Amino acid sequence: MTYKVGIDIGGTFTDLYAYDTETGKSLCLSSSSTPENYANGVLNVIEKAGIKHEDIELIVHGTTVATNAVIMKTYEKTAFVTTKGMRDLIEIGRFHRKVLYDPYQQKPEPITSRDNRFTVQERIDKDGNILEPLNEDDVRAVARIIRERGLSAVCVGFMNSYVNHVHEKRAVEILKEELPSAYIISSAEILPNIGALGRFTTGIINAALYHLVSNYIENLEERLRAKGFSGKLLLVQSNGGAITAELVRSKPETLLMSGPAGGVVGALSIGKASGQEDIITFDMGGTSTDISIIENSKPFMSTDFEIDWDMPVPIPLIEIISIGAGGGSIAWVDSGGVLKVGPKSAGAYPGPVCYGLGGTEPTVCDANLVMGYLDAEEFLDGDMKLDIEGAKESIRKLGEKLGLGMMETAQGILEIVNENMANAVKEVTIGKGRDPRDFSLSAFGGAGSLHAVACADKVGVPVVLVPPEPGNLCAFGDINMNLQNEVERFYFTKLHEIDLQDINERFAEMDQDGLELMRSQKVETNSEAVKHVISMRYVGQSYELEIACSDLVMTTDTVKKLAEDFHAEHKKIYFVNDPDSEVEITKLRTTVIGYIAEEINIHNQSVEDKEERVKTVKACFNGEEMDTPVYQRAFIEAEQMITGPAIVREKKSSTIIPPGKKCIVDASSRSLIIENL
Repeated sequence: MTYKVGIDIGGTFTDLYAYDTETGKSLCLSSSSTPENYANGVLNVIEKAGIKHEDIELIVHGTTVATNAVIMKTYEKTAFVTTKGMRDLIEIGRFHRKVLYDPYQQKPEPITSRDNRFTVQERIDKDGNILEPLNEDDVRAVARIIRERGLSAVCVGFMNSYVNHVHEKRAVEILKEELPSAYIISSAEILPNIGALGRFTTGIINAALYHLVSNYIENLEERLRAKGFSGKLLLVQSNGGAITAELVRSKPETLLMSGPAGGVVGALSIGKASGQEDIITFDMGGTSTDISIIENSKPFMSTDFEIDWDMPVPIPLIEIISIGAGGGSIAWVDSGGVLKVGPKSAGAYPGPVCYGLGGTEPTVCDANLVMGYLDAEEFLDGDMKLDIEGAKESIRKLGEKLGLGMMETAQGILEIVNENMANAVKEVTIGKGRDPRDFSLSAFGGAGSLHAVACADKVGVPVVLVPPEPGNLCAFGDINMNLQNEVERFYFTKLHEIDLQDINERFAEMDQDGLELMRSQKVETNSEAVKHVISMRYVGQSYELEIACSDLVMTTDTVKKLAEDFHAEHKKIYFVNDPDSEVEITKLRTTVIGYIAEEINIHNQSVEDKEERVKTVKACFNGEEMDTPVYQRAFIEAEQMITGPAIVREKKSSTIIPPGKKCIVDASSRSLIIENL
């Protein structure tokens, strides 16, 4: 046997999807995440699967190491060296206000504290001309201070280095001479963006995460090799593509949305098999819910990512909104006596009260159990027995603070978390000029299919799709990824003044760099593809839209189409455009894709027969307890229709079909398709 394995680490569970390339059979399972060392969870889930390490030829790993470091602020103390007078730019930001009329709001703490931000004499203008040469004595003086403070990660970011990075390059050379053991990078090398704030923040987070990510990968690889693994380890990037463990060490910022990106790719694969091209992905796990959109079978890409308010990291990634709403989200009462849910989570440990691991605060999972949607004896296919009495008692105590009964409180918890997630769906659709009624909602994650229909109804989404093995869809998406690398270059010109020979030469150089980068990873590909994207804006704007360029060699017809596409996209997102206004280009990007994924059927699972394929339980819908049939998903036939109320159970998930809904099993993908009767 020879396996390709996808592994996704979530806040509560570490999921595995393994595919045997010889027999075509696949395996899905999960084990608890290990926050003390996430590599333990990876090794544990492989051991639980019973797969020999020497039989694995490829591991594609979605990791939360970078994400958690940013959220918990556990990244390394980092020095930032910048132009004199610009020391506080990363803290001042763009003068945006998170809450417009709140005079007491405070900006988030910057990644690099003020005492570790240093300035040197130098200045380059917007056209790349040197106004003031780099003072190398200043750089060496800064190096001495950095050495004295024991800082081992440094980012150099100078004004206007995107157009001419000669000073940054020289400063990095000097710092490497003075600090030979430190990791030192140039902001323009990481991200040649016209906006200083995004370029500086991205460079700093790259430096701050470098040692953490490198140590994690090194530790994981060593432990895998020691157990006999001799294949290739790939990491999932935020752009929905994979990258080798060797290369990602110098690009840790590309892992910031690594885990959720796998779910979007998995949903895309299932959507294609189901004939769904426009999809809202709804990934609800134990600690958070991640929401994104797929349009015309393409994930919605963005460069508007922020690690915190007014702290942009404008790298190309799948646009995913994450909110603190998961199965482990804790329900609580605020000082005004109002019921709240999240963002605090019980996590993997101690977990919800019903896990019986020491949790005392009621969670969304506890509410689902009390409402009758989960089975205390069959949770995780019987691997974990749930404490229903403990869940009831915790919710009863919470209800006493609110003056509500136990069932009313449980229903209130679910109503609030559903409303929170529905608002996030609106943000990712209506907020981007999309009508949610034009999409289907693909629900996955351990808790997604429990809440999908309720959320879809709140925003008007007509169809809910629940893929097979929804709890492991991110791991399935990981193994469906291809290699992907981006090369970006600053390029500034008005569209009507474009020099076609010059821009084609620039793209040709970038294409070659991207292909060399792809081949340097030494992963055998079935084929390769090159795609171009151009950042464009109206003259006078401070933000850009990214427009795909269909022609690898641009012509006058290409330029005309770019203009038309830009105006149309601006109208779609902002509901206004001005075809008579001048348009300018600010950046070029080449994306090189190395195709390595195979056609894999996620539903090709071996199951054990069960005596009781359908049983009846008591479950609460719309405040009324009803006799509800429970179906084992493995035994539902293709095209079989189920009417609500009903519950469909499988290894790691339960799907709720409320009254007034019907569910049909799609023959092609074996997905559950839920819609109105």
